[in-house]
Amino acid sequence: MTAVSPAEREQMCSVLGGFGADLKQLDDSAVDALWKAGYRSEDLLQIATHKGLKDAGLLPAYVDYVLSLKGGGSRSAPDAGQPRDQQGQTP
Repeated sequence: MTAVSPAEREQMCSVLGGFGADLKQLDDSAVDALWKAGYRSEDLLQIATHKGLKDAGLLPAYVDYVLSLKGGGSRSAPDAGQPRDQQGQTP
């Protein structure tokens, strides 16, 4: 498999940032592995599994970190920011 180009790495970092990742927690090899394995969108990261990330070549700590971001990221629930007891209620 070919090496990940700087532009591809930058694109993957952008996707990860949008997913809520602190890029200081991932090294270039983890970012490259995600790119090579095809996790090139937030939607694909959202459906990532432990097995898929492990098969991508990520170290266990990186697998755990990516999985911990699921449900987080930059996407907000419609009632995000409201106190829990008020979520789902219309004013």
